[in-house]
Amino acid sequence: MRSVPYLWMFVFCFLLLVGCRKNDQTNNKIQIIATTDIHGSIFSYDFINNQKTRGSLGALTKYLDSLKNKDNIEILLFDNGDILQGQPPVYYCNYLDTANKHIASRVLNFMNYDAATVGNHDIEPGHAVYDKIKKEFNFPWLAANIINDKTDQPYFQPYIVIDKAGMKIAVLGMVTPAIPNWLPKEVYSGMYFEDMLISSKKWVKKIRGQEQPDLMIGLFHSGLGKLSSKDMKENAVLDIANKVNGFDIIFYGHDHQQNILKTENQHGDTVLLINPGANAKKAAVVNVSTGKSMNKTYLKRSKAGFIDLQKYEPTEEFKMEFEPFKKEIKKFVSNKVAYLPENIFAGNALFGPSKWMQLIHKVQLKHAHADLSFSAPLSIYNKLNDGELTTGDLFEFYRFRNLLYTIKLSGKEIHDYLEYSYANWFNTMNSSAGHLLNFKLDSNNQPFYSENYGHYLLNGTYYNFDSGYGIDYVVDLTKPSGERVQIKSFSNGDPFFPDQYYKVALNSYRANGGGGHLTEGAGLSKSEIDQRVMNIRKKDIRYLILEEIQKEDTLKINLEKNWKVKPFSWWKETKSKDSLLLFK
Repeated sequence: MRSVPYLWMFVFCFLLLVGCRKNDQTNNKIQIIATTDIHGSIFSYDFINNQKTRGSLGALTKYLDSLKNKDNIEILLFDNGDILQGQPPVYYCNYLDTANKHIASRVLNFMNYDAATVGNHDIEPGHAVYDKIKKEFNFPWLAANIINDKTDQPYFQPYIVIDKAGMKIAVLGMVTPAIPNWLPKEVYSGMYFEDMLISSKKWVKKIRGQEQPDLMIGLFHSGLGKLSSKDMKENAVLDIANKVNGFDIIFYGHDHQQNILKTENQHGDTVLLINPGANAKKAAVVNVSTGKSMNKTYLKRSKAGFIDLQKYEPTEEFKMEFEPFKKEIKKFVSNKVAYLPENIFAGNALFGPSKWMQLIHKVQLKHAHADLSFSAPLSIYNKLNDGELTTGDLFEFYRFRNLLYTIKLSGKEIHDYLEYSYANWFNTMNSSAGHLLNFKLDSNNQPFYSENYGHYLLNGTYYNFDSGYGIDYVVDLTKPSGERVQIKSFSNGDPFFPDQYYKVALNSYRANGGGGHLTEGAGLSKSEIDQRVMNIRKKDIRYLILEEIQKEDTLKINLEKNWKVKPFSWWKETKSKDSLLLFK
């Protein structure tokens, strides 16, 4: 008879376990989808090259539509910044059609985004653009570390808490604080940028304490970075994941590098980091399962991955909604501006004076009222074919907005600026056996081939390969960095003096310290650079190029060879070899 109480206890425990297991089986799934660095690629159409493309933000609508009939799947949709610069549709809404709703807000609202983070290229168009869009979005635009300098409070909403599938999900948004290094003060007036690590510690503590979320997500427009990186301030995601306890998932972007990585914070907890890359080729996806056991919510994260948007077409609903606007943009970019009698290719700018760069230089020199001009190709793969030039073609020169600056530099600073540029660009050469261009090297000390990009990678960044125009000079590659550049005179024959000050034309990225040419090269502090600014043109460089080209029926470019590389004996051989690695 003593065994009866034990029997009842056993039955009770068994029923309790069955009940718990039954609860365990009632789970929901949340699919978290994030896009980043769209750069205006909203439609499956390249308005610059006038051709259909694979992959677009609109293509994501087809994937989302495929989830509608699946049971127990809830969707969270985020964007991670840099949507407002890159393709003509966003340029058109930024600066020309400013009365109607912006295409970015129309599309993201149509797709029912839950939140987005501000990117550095979203600040670039200026207050008139992003302040308007902030009001148009049906969801919060996040940036906890952009601070209003009058109130010392976030200029944008810092975070959002979303209840989904029985879970409380907190999303904290931040942007790289390096914006002042690239953009003029006028576009971010009234605000300052807080370090991301400092801001993360503060906001995670507050959110964890006040909101007590089941899941903590970072939505960061910043690159991965490395703990020892000199640009840690710009790219801080890995640093934050390791040093700030509390994040479960961090979606990131800015560096355009597709990546999935797991790391541990100081408590030994795993943090998932994911970046789908740029230009709407992929979207990031993380599946989270939720359920209840003993009336307590639990979560289980399944593996993360990417949605290949190149496999999808936009839904018919998307096409019908935005087809009138798409036609309007096609009409805008097809406006003829001049006739080009020959092909010109940006890649030629890697090896010497080029017609591509000369066109930019001449416009800069004229409108900046300067003595000389500095500029670099923004992409070495851009090309203009002979025939009628259109408004859309001019986006090949500048996809992003860049203002024209005139600044004052001494002859010595100009020389040091060029030394810095060519040190990143060319190797020191003693024979034609090596590589002229500074390639990224693999473990065997050979040029590194990227499967991702489909070509060999340069160690430096081509948009930092500034050449000069208005002066005649030689780059002697038999000499070490710092001793290569010899400036002979101005191209008009006037003498050039190291101790005299000259007016120099630059784009806004470079004039605000981008690339390090003025800081590390010429040795100026940020405050010194600001004091040297003599003038800033209100119209961007792309518009100034358009304005100049429209003055001529036929665009003839007579190449002026104002700089050259020594030694000449093996120049063509080495140039040909390196060209094959980059442009095969």
